[in-house]
Amino acid sequence: MAIVTTAYILAIREGWKRRRRIPTQRYQDGSEAPEVSIFREGLAILTSKCFHFIEFLSYVFTILSPKNHAICKNVQ
Repeated sequence: MAIVTTAYILAIREGWKRRRRIPTQRYQDGSEAPEVSIFREGLAILTSKCFHFIEFLSYVFTILSPKNHAICKNVQ
């Protein structure tokens, strides 16, 4: 369960960073919606990183490093 939850969180995180690049689909009634969900966009990015194990480990360690954490940004 923890692995699935972590994968979900990482997919949402990656999709959220790229949310402005997701094209918008317009319907006949004038409403708009993204063509792809944030989760699916992030999952595509995450899947491509998982094919190369070293690249995936580098990605995970970058996320976990203290200098990238929001709490540690102002600490010197």
